[in-house]
Amino acid sequence: MVDSLALLTEVKLISDAFNLAKQAPCSKEELAEFPFRLLNWFLHLREIDEFEKVNDSSTHALMTKRERKGLAKWRFDLLDVGKDGVLSQRDLLEFRYHLMPLEHCASEFFNTVCCFCGQRSCDADGDQSVSLQEWIHCLVEKSEKWYEGFMGE
Repeated sequence: MVDSLALLTEVKLISDAFNLAKQAPCSKEELAEFPFRLLNWFLHLREIDEFEKVNDSSTHALMTKRERKGLAKWRFDLLDVGKDGVLSQRDLLEFRYHLMPLEHCASEFFNTVCCFCGQRSCDADGDQSVSLQEWIHCLVEKSEKWYEGFMGE
């Protein structure tokens, strides 16, 4: 039997957290770091799928480039609902709103002009979808660029 009060409380907490996250502005620095955080999140999701637990010390920064590309492809394949080899606007919308409601930089990252490259963050060719190659560039290459800058500071 479902505890109605507990369920309502949980829904309210999620709603409040979502509204707070929605209101928080995404700084230029957070936007540049977003691909790094996203790949780490994907790594932890894959650990849950494979091992039913998260290794708190794991980070994609310790992975090879090939492993990071494999991680990005793993998530791409899961997000590609139509199995047509591209992430449509609908695929990305569902991802952002259902799986990432607390990440305040997600909408800006996927929708706006990239802060350091002058084009849409992931849809490099402007065709309203994201290919696997664009996805890998968007996440792996940008993550590495941010991390190299971060470690060099």
